[in-house]
Amino acid sequence: MRLSTPVILLRLITALLLAVLGEFCVFGFLASLEPGNHLPWQIGYSLLGLGFFTGAFWLGFGAFELQRAGWTGAIVGLCLGGFVAFHLGLLLFMVGPRGDVTRPLWGVSYGLLFAPIGAAIGGASGAWIRVRCRNRDARGTEK
Repeated sequence: MRLSTPVILLRLITALLLAVLGEFCVFGFLASLEPGNHLPWQIGYSLLGLGFFTGAFWLGFGAFELQRAGWTGAIVGLCLGGFVAFHLGLLLFMVGPRGDVTRPLWGVSYGLLFAPIGAAIGGASGAWIRVRCRNRDARGTEK
């Protein structure tokens, strides 16, 4: 059964909101790494962030109605997007215009903040590419 356009849009908007909440949890987890005993906050932010990102993943990719090949494209895009975004954030804040090479943890923290955004963009792009390829025949024309 094909999903209607409003249902797809609602799923994608909800997934985006869950991803934003997951980003907040990543930032909260990084803030809880300051000196002191913040273990309950670290555990709470980790579990909440994992839950938010899992919900965003299932809602967002569920809107594409993917088959097995589509899921592989989405997962490859997810991994590549996260990897590229992390390293771009790391480089940008370590060697950028205001970068300080003596503080590598700043680059790592910004890389961790950028990684879920890049993963979401890469995963959605990978799913979209696989769905578009599935809807084309051998000559590249739409079915």
